[in-house]
Amino acid sequence: MSISDPRTKRVANTATTDYIMPKIIPSVIEIPRNGNCPAISLNKKDGNIFINGRCLPADPVKFFEPLIDWANKYAEDPHSFTNVMINADYINTGSIKSLCIFFDMLLKVELKGCTLIIKWYCEPDDTDIDETIVMVEAVSKVKIEKEIKTA
Repeated sequence: MSISDPRTKRVANTATTDYIMPKIIPSVIEIPRNGNCPAISLNKKDGNIFINGRCLPADPVKFFEPLIDWANKYAEDPHSFTNVMINADYINTGSIKSLCIFFDMLLKVELKGCTLIIKWYCEPDDTDIDETIVMVEAVSKVKIEKEIKTA
């Protein structure tokens, strides 16, 4: 389609495309531990997901966005067994909300007939993590196995 620009009297090409490039989601994401952000490892090839360290990012939504995108794409064609291992002694409220969205995406693997196991490693008598696990399970409907760290 073309129209004439009344200022220049030239014909302008207004052809546009509605095609949007799909996001390329890598099969493996590795994020090193950095200050208040945990180390993250997401691996589509073996179905292993690791979150290790305190989770206090300044902008939890921005921090978790690529992880949520990855989980959503992963759930379309997941490994037969998805194993999530969390070793975080503290996670702030904003991160809990984003983590729940991440788990909601991962929960879709069960709809594909695959297994999802989530284990949260913590110290004995860590009541804060107990409360966090209960909250995450209530919001995201995932089942989290609490694993007590041994010396």
